[in-house]
This record gives sequence, C-alpha cells and structure tokens, in this order.
Amino acid sequence: MRRFALCALALVVPFAAGCGKNPTDSLDFKAPTGWTSTPSMFGFKLWIKGGKSNEVVVLMDVSGKADVKLDQDISKEIGSNGYSGNVGVVEKRSRIKICGNHDAEYMEAKASKNGQRSQTQIVLTNWNKDLYIALYSYPANVAADPAGEAAIRSLCLRK
Repeated sequence: MRRFALCALALVVPFAAGCGKNPTDSLDFKAPTGWTSTPSMFGFKLWIKGGKSNEVVVLMDVSGKADVKLDQDISKEIGSNGYSGNVGVVEKRSRIKICGNHDAEYMEAKASKNGQRSQTQIVLTNWNKDLYIALYSYPANVAADPAGEAAIRSLCLRK
C-alpha cells in the first residue's frame, strides 16, 4: 500500500469505531471517478488514483463524535497532538460551507518524509451523531487533482 494510505490509516486508528461500517452509507459522497477503492473497515474507506501518482482520498466516519467542536478539538488533535506526523504540519485552517449551507472545517497540511514532500487537504464536519473526516493527499510536486478536491467537499447527507 502506498505511503499516503499508511499515513491516513495511522490517523484513523485512534478514532476507530464501528468495525465494518461503510462511511459512505449515510452520505451522498462523490468519490473521484476512476479511482480504485478499498473495502470499508472501522468506518474508514480509501480511494487510490491509478498509475504512480501516490494520490489518495480517505473518508472516515467517527461514530458518536458529533459533539466534538470542529475547530477546538479535532483540529488541535490533528495539528499538534501526535497526528501531525501523519498528515504533516497544519498550515491553513478555515471554516467553510459544504452541501449548500452546512458548516465544516477545512485544513491544509504539508509533510516531508523520507525526502518526499506531500500535501493534504482535510475537511471535517458533523452529521447527526457522527464526525466525518475526508482527506486528499498528493505529492507536493504535482498540482492537486480537482476530482480529489471535490470529493472531500462532498460530505453531504444522503437524501
């Protein structure tokens, strides 16, 4: 499995809940067309772009964590409490709207491991009783794929 996938998996393991739960079950999530997906486990699903691109989209459903304050709790955890080595150093953080007028938090992180630099875009939001985290990681020396960027912003409830 690619390095980015392993980093994303390391991020989700501390939050793992709902073994076998597919994070797309409640969402109208739009995975990037043509990317290969992995089976769901622990509320975690991964899509890998073909070729040697080293680009991944990760979706996580953290059951029962909807009461977490996006900008105070999770972003601190991701940015400074041991998870920073997984997605890198969070360099940008902002509040955004997704799915029309739904609140979410957006972050950008940069990392350098084994001489390879990567960038990760992250969107976090709450729906019902769950916290959803979507990440798009790609090498720093390539332009972001619009399909990967759009996917992480499609964390909308299924109607």
